[in-house]
Amino acid sequence: MNREIITDSHVKIKLLFHEQKRLVVILCLGIVFMGSASFCLGVLLGIQMEKDTEDVIIEYPPYLEPISIKIGDMVPRVINSQSLTTPANNQGIYVASKNGTRYYLPGCSGVSRIKEENKIWFQTKDQAEARGLLPAANCPGL
Repeated sequence: MNREIITDSHVKIKLLFHEQKRLVVILCLGIVFMGSASFCLGVLLGIQMEKDTEDVIIEYPPYLEPISIKIGDMVPRVINSQSLTTPANNQGIYVASKNGTRYYLPGCSGVSRIKEENKIWFQTKDQAEARGLLPAANCPGL
């Protein structure tokens, strides 16, 4: 009886690998093998990348403070290139007008409307707020 089952199975296998079906089976086995190999290599690469990662340190210039944003607010914002440089006269980090009620970062658009002789400079926000000034609403980073 066992011999009949083995012989019968042998015949079925021969029929399975008959001309056209053989190509389909080999193709399916190849796809399964390639998928498994790709998955295993991806896992190994991921493990290796975890070992090689370093902490990313973001350094800000002293007159820019980190801005906390919500995940949903990830919208790119155009920054005036002047705001990325230090003030030309190195007198302070924040600037305001003697006659105004707001203080700005040096690269903000409102600063261009302040005459040089009317500019007053502050090293900290606290110094500006101690004089009764408020942060400019249209100045990113304040």
